[in-house]
Amino acid sequence: MIDDLDVYPPQPDDEVLGTTEFTWLVKAPGQPTHVLVPGRAATAFAVDPASYTPGDLLEVRVEIYDRMPEAMNCGTDPTAR
Repeated sequence: MIDDLDVYPPQPDDEVLGTTEFTWLVKAPGQPTHVLVPGRAATAFAVDPASYTPGDLLEVRVEIYDRMPEAMNCGTDPTAR
């Protein structure tokens, strides 16, 4: 299989491939839409557990960017594959 996206983690000696960046979005219970988590390029983000009640479901989405300035956007249907 050939992957068109840059690899992650980046290969330091590769002059062709760029660095993959991520944009994270979170939808907490009661929120009408996903909220952008600051820090594009972050490979992870933290959630403050004190902000939620045990059992709350958080919907997390990630959009992936590589050396091309075009996002691989998530669809709107979470059940679609």
